[in-house]
Amino acid sequence: MAGGRARRSRWSRRWVRLHAGQEALIRAAVEKADVVVVSIFVNPLAFGPNEFIANYPRSFEEDWSCAERAEVHVVFAPSKEEILPKGIPRRWSRK
Repeated sequence: MAGGRARRSRWSRRWVRLHAGQEALIRAAVEKADVVVVSIFVNPLAFGPNEFIANYPRSFEEDWSCAERAEVHVVFAPSKEEILPKGIPRRWSRK
């Protein structure tokens, strides 16, 4: 609690490139929350065996600019190694 009141936060996790529609949603979150966090990370586990992540359209600089224009408070942009320190598992299941 800061100043005797609870802080409101919003987390915007994105699986796709940030675009104008998402920027509008992030701006709405900024208006309603004390802290807004946006992640910039393309999860390789979201791709199937016949999908090639290297072909996925993304631009960190454009996503960063979008977050900056929306006036987010925190951008979380981890590397693949930070999220998957042991690499991509050969087999995994959702339990």
